[in-house]
Amino acid sequence: MHRRGGRTAATLSDVDETSDPPFSTQQPQPIQPIGPRPGDLTQGWSTLFGVCWLLIMASFAAIWYSSRLVGLATWWLGPETDPELLLVNLLPFTVLAALSTAAFMRKRFLPWWGLGGGVFIAAIAAFDVSDTPGYAAIEFGLAVAGLCISLAGFAGMYRRASVD
Repeated sequence: MHRRGGRTAATLSDVDETSDPPFSTQQPQPIQPIGPRPGDLTQGWSTLFGVCWLLIMASFAAIWYSSRLVGLATWWLGPETDPELLLVNLLPFTVLAALSTAAFMRKRFLPWWGLGGGVFIAAIAAFDVSDTPGYAAIEFGLAVAGLCISLAGFAGMYRRASVD
């Protein structure tokens, strides 16, 4: 190495030829796509699952609108003169939105989560039985629909890893 103006300058003779270069000369290996894992839904079933839960969420929005229009208050909405907190109003939509989002993100074990979502909707409906039995019947029907699509989702679930 030679010193020039306080700096060290390297010459070609100073480079050790036995050391690895600072960059790799190997070709990068192509990234292997991750195949379906056990518990994943097929693409079609995942889309169907997500769309069905979106439709159930739209049905709850229709219940909200109808409840305000008719003047019958579900427990999660409360009467129009004394409405529940917005967080309580949105309670039925939380699980529905989570299930729809999880389906479109192709998360694992969706049918199991869907069964939990159906039970959650049935619990919401159970609180409406005494005050608004008509809306409770609709909510129970939506819970059964959610349970049915979740049970059907087991047909589209991979049970073992694919072998290439």
